[in-house]
Amino acid sequence: MTGRMLVAILVPVLLAVETMAWLADRWFADGSYFGHGPFVPITAAAWAAWIVRRERHLGGGSALLAIPVAAAAAIMLYVLHGRGVGFVGAVGWWLGTIALLLGDLGWRGTRALVGPVGLLLFMLPWPLKLIEDLSLPLKTW
Repeated sequence: MTGRMLVAILVPVLLAVETMAWLADRWFADGSYFGHGPFVPITAAAWAAWIVRRERHLGGGSALLAIPVAAAAAIMLYVLHGRGVGFVGAVGWWLGTIALLLGDLGWRGTRALVGPVGLLLFMLPWPLKLIEDLSLPLKTW
């Protein structure tokens, strides 16, 4: 493992420690609607591995694309989650994943993985008010 890869993995993990604790609290709470959360990254990783194996060469990384996305993710993870906005920190973790993909695979490679990255949104514990507002019209239809 190269030093660059180690830094790319460790920095988001260290920034997201509080966010990961928040996610685990929501996922494993009694009576939670988010019990599926831990299984989504496993499924997304398997899907992404299948795409990478099939594509073989997805392109080179681009720091020009990755740096602004990584900065937005760091702000969401560190500043907003530190103020008690856990959901925003979780979205920041998701943006950090996109920044890592952009930095390693570039635009073409990230675009090829849009399905697995989009699937990761389903691991986030969305605010219950939003879930109710979206699901109630479907229940009464």
